Amino acid sequence: MLSADQFVEEQGLGKGSFSSQAVFHDKLTGKRAIINQIPYANDSDVAKAHKEIITLEALRNDFVVRYFGCFPKLKKLNIVTEYCYKGDLQKYIERMKEERKFISEEEFFEYAAQLASGIAFLHKNKILHRNLKPSSIYISERGRLKIGEIGISLALDSEDYMNSMAEKRLFLSPEIIPKLNYTEKVDMWALGTILFCLGEIYHPFNTLSEIEYSKSITEKPPAHFVNIKNPSAQKLVLSLLDKNPAKRPSAEDVLKNPEIAARIDLWDKFSKNRSQFGSHLGRVSWLREDISENNCNSNVALKFNEIFNELTKILVWARGKRFQITEEASEVVCEVISMILTDFILPNSAWSIDVVKELQIVIGTLRLEAVKYIHINTLELFALIGPDSLCHEMLKLGILQSIAKSLKSEKDIVCECISSTINIIIKKEMKKIDISKINQTFPVSFEEEYLKVLNDEGVVKGRTALTKTNSAVALGWIFHGAQLPDTLSDVITHLKIEVKENCTSNQLTALIALCSLAISQQNHSRILVGGFIKDISQFLIKKKTVELTMRDKSLQFLVTLSATGDNDTLSAIQNFLPLKDLLLIVQDENSDISEKAKILCSWINCKDEMIKYKKLIQKYQRKNIEERINAIKNGALQDVCQMLELGKDGNSESEVCVNHACEFASILLDKNFDAMPFALEEGGFVDTLVGFLNTIPMNKVNVQHLKPIQLLKFAESEDQLRLLFEKGLIGALCRMLDSQNYEIRFKATINMGRILNAHKAFIGDGNTNPFQKDLERNGSIWRLSQIVKGNNKIYKGILKMASILLGFLYKSAVLPENIGESVIRIIGDIIMDNEDMFVNQALNSLSAIAECEDNHPAIISQNILLDVNYLLSSNEENICCATSLLCTLLANGNSETQVAVINSMQIDKIKELKKHSNKIIRQNSKELISWIVYPNYLKKNLEIIKNMNQNNEAEMSDLQKEESLEETFKLLKRIKQEEEDIEGSTKLTCRAISMLIERNLYLLPKIVEVEGILDLLIAIIGESDQEDFLLSQIETLYSIVCESRDELRKEIFSRGIIKSLMKHIQSKDQNVFSNILNILAQLAETGSSYAKDGELNKFKEQIETDEVIIKLIEWISIPDNINKEYFHNAILIQSFIFKASQLPNECSSIIINHLKTNSKNTDQDMSCSALTALTGLAECEANHVLIITDGFVRELTFNLKRKMQERVNIKILQLLLTLINHSSSELKATLISSISSSAVLQLTFCRNMEVSQIAQQLHSSLIV
Repeated sequence: MLSADQFVEEQGLGKGSFSSQAVFHDKLTGKRAIINQIPYANDSDVAKAHKEIITLEALRNDFVVRYFGCFPKLKKLNIVTEYCYKGDLQKYIERMKEERKFISEEEFFEYAAQLASGIAFLHKNKILHRNLKPSSIYISERGRLKIGEIGISLALDSEDYMNSMAEKRLFLSPEIIPKLNYTEKVDMWALGTILFCLGEIYHPFNTLSEIEYSKSITEKPPAHFVNIKNPSAQKLVLSLLDKNPAKRPSAEDVLKNPEIAARIDLWDKFSKNRSQFGSHLGRVSWLREDISENNCNSNVALKFNEIFNELTKILVWARGKRFQITEEASEVVCEVISMILTDFILPNSAWSIDVVKELQIVIGTLRLEAVKYIHINTLELFALIGPDSLCHEMLKLGILQSIAKSLKSEKDIVCECISSTINIIIKKEMKKIDISKINQTFPVSFEEEYLKVLNDEGVVKGRTALTKTNSAVALGWIFHGAQLPDTLSDVITHLKIEVKENCTSNQLTALIALCSLAISQQNHSRILVGGFIKDISQFLIKKKTVELTMRDKSLQFLVTLSATGDNDTLSAIQNFLPLKDLLLIVQDENSDISEKAKILCSWINCKDEMIKYKKLIQKYQRKNIEERINAIKNGALQDVCQMLELGKDGNSESEVCVNHACEFASILLDKNFDAMPFALEEGGFVDTLVGFLNTIPMNKVNVQHLKPIQLLKFAESEDQLRLLFEKGLIGALCRMLDSQNYEIRFKATINMGRILNAHKAFIGDGNTNPFQKDLERNGSIWRLSQIVKGNNKIYKGILKMASILLGFLYKSAVLPENIGESVIRIIGDIIMDNEDMFVNQALNSLSAIAECEDNHPAIISQNILLDVNYLLSSNEENICCATSLLCTLLANGNSETQVAVINSMQIDKIKELKKHSNKIIRQNSKELISWIVYPNYLKKNLEIIKNMNQNNEAEMSDLQKEESLEETFKLLKRIKQEEEDIEGSTKLTCRAISMLIERNLYLLPKIVEVEGILDLLIAIIGESDQEDFLLSQIETLYSIVCESRDELRKEIFSRGIIKSLMKHIQSKDQNVFSNILNILAQLAETGSSYAKDGELNKFKEQIETDEVIIKLIEWISIPDNINKEYFHNAILIQSFIFKASQLPNECSSIIINHLKTNSKNTDQDMSCSALTALTGLAECEANHVLIITDGFVRELTFNLKRKMQERVNIKILQLLLTLINHSSSELKATLISSISSSAVLQLTFCRNMEVSQIAQQLHSSLIV
């Protein structure tokens, strides 16, 4: 007996008076089956029924539904029978009645032969059906009729009569009604009734009620024939409907009817033909059974391949035979394929294009009348069930061209199936097209002859509405994005008719096809004719009576027309869908409808801008950074700014266009560090975007508006981050927290987190966030605090980011009492979940909070330290942030904090991290080890730092300061000697030295003493590898150089500082690299200023020996490879080094042009340093030509007239005087003619003595 567990229900088919029926599939094989569920009273009934089912299982006939077995479940007997793909005969008759179609004479006798054969088989096996009716007769995939629902029949005994009564039905015979004894002739009466219904599409007797029916079949003759014209057919039906059972023919008698016998004779001949390829079919049968039993076997794909190979061989064999054999063989193959495709789920590797190819060839050789439904339906199943790749192969084979010729068939079902198959294949190929892009066409081209056949025989002469529509839709898709030829104009006409007819099931498909045709503007005139837009607009306006999908596709159709049409198209849309109606649709509760309506608004009102941004987005999506920068230089971001200004009131007319503009801006800014200066220009993109975000109504904010911020690359420059704060970007993003859209709020907090996280690195340890007060004033901190306070009502992602942001904002400050514990708890929860996407930012945020000692009790009390230490076994980023946090707590905490942190750490784990590949992790681990082993040394350094920070140095005597300096010196010496576990104190030691220098300049000579702190630092840096963490040492060295006077710098230079620094000039640590360049710039400038007019830089010879110049030339020659700030420093260094010397040819123009540009900078310091460098270069006449080109001298004189700042005027006057003093007589004359003597004369009266003196010297040179 079968098991209930092996079947899964797919679809219910309905309930009768005492049973229900449903489609199931076998879990193991995937094969479908029908299960009839019949209630039973007791187990004895089940045993009896099971015995009967065993009998039924043994029945095997082509015209009887096969029984597979049964199983009991929930007091119901479940009888499992064969699943017939085409449904039952009752539905077939109803469909014909609805479509006003009738079966042919040939079909009548075919069906009569099939039913009579099935009944004869049952009666021969002593099975009486008793309930035969159209709904109990099923249609197989091949169109064969099969008698079903035998489960309630009873096996006949040796007598011919049965005295039991069946349930009353409208197909019962007269002898059953009065409860007379009856024989198998009751089934013959039912056959006559069924054949009459098939031929005439109505019942032969009165069926208004059961009483009327009983009276009609016992007293009245059947209705007159109307459609059954054949005398033999009429005679057969009337004999079967004889009220005397004895006079009714038996099933065997019916089979002797000449027409029916002829059909059976054809079957016999076909059986003989089968024997010629029987071995192939036998192999197929065996393989099918094997697959059914072992469907999970890994070889199942190979077995399917074998089946298709055997079937291919049959088709190849049949190709050269007589046409009758070819027809019969192809039908057999198609029937087998249909059963396989419906009974099994084939793996992708099992599908065979070879059998499809052979089937196509065979169909092409058949006579038109010989092409049957089973042939085309088999191809349809291949297309419908098979993978998309198989459809593509079928398309390449020319299947569509082959079967389109059969659209001339007189069989409606064949024509419908052909058009459906074409439609399926074309539809699958359409998947390759991105319908959102208007520049794509159908990927396969067709011959004009095929298109003409599909149009003429399918669209124009199609026998049924379905054939016409399928053909028109297929042609619509084939001409996706292309002009439809005049010869196919009926396609658009028919599609429009289908769309207008609200009752048709093909309405939506027709509209989709019209969308494809609407992509080509050349088709618009045909689409628009007859006021078609008016019909479409009604689908949108009459909201209640139109399905949602239809409204959605109608909008998509109008959007397509707008995007590709001209002014006539736009006018037609506006005429029938005014803006006021369209704005109502924008407010639709369905988001898809609303969004498409907004797109339509933008196309109608901002068509030129929409086209422009569509093209720009496509053009720049794959452009490199240089091309995108050029676009920005040419005003691309300014164009976006104009669009933002246009849409900042949130109007629907331009909303989508604004989104496209933001998308374009995002493309320009993506991974583009060089774009930031342009974006940050006064009145530029960032200013406009901030104004836009602060103005636009909150319900109109789109995620696309925030995307440009997400792609801003700002991490390299403190100035850029400061500008982002000053321009109000954080405040604008905080406003987004008022949005009702979760994604917008979340993206806003993410962007704020990126900015604040990056900015933290530039603030410096122990310093508060400089923008905290501003963000308190504009309400940003209040908004974030409200989120933290109402954490039960907020999405977790936003809550987490709000807490992290507050941590960054309260860097080195006490968290407010009303949110402090909540912020630290939420951050702690993030850290506890080490897989949380915000772990790194949470650790950095907590580090910012930990810089204030007053926040430590809350951190310690919430056991966060355990989770932080757990992260030391996590990924590299987590380890880096976790060790930094532990160092911050130790460096800023009191004794209680330090003890808690040290006790929480596992020293073995920390020692293991000392060998990590990441140098920050190595440095942090060394510092943590030093805290464990030498806590007193680090505490002493902290004490010095705190005294200097808190301006307590006045309380320390000079002697105490000198003693402190001596202690740091001793510790630095031990670090130099590489004592075990003391290296980690380097950071705090160097920081203490820097603090002592900055607050006590008189200590500098002691630091610069031979074998003192300076020499130790130079030696440590020189002996270290590039991978070592040297930021603290180099920062301290920079402090020493920066605070020293020229005489002391000369001494510093003589100690070999350049050689040590050049070893690390290639450092990947940007802070190290930046400090090295700053030190080199300071020393180079000192060497330049120390030399007299016309003398070379005092340090040039040594600098050349240390190969600084070679490296600088390399960087300057390829400016794109270096940060702009570093590039400027490299230019200054090279300029100072080449004081009174000719610049190298490979970089001379780059250096001088850069200095000339920066001399006009509004930043005084930048301008003065550039002018000073130019003055040094002007001491060599060989540099003059490059300096004075492009009217630079006139420009300098003009700046003197503008009364620039006195510092700048001094530098300009010095440069002009130097140029004149070091020029040849010929060049001097040119210079004098370019300088305004009146402007110089005016400055001789300046109150600033230095300005006045230099102006007098210059004026004297001009007069001479």
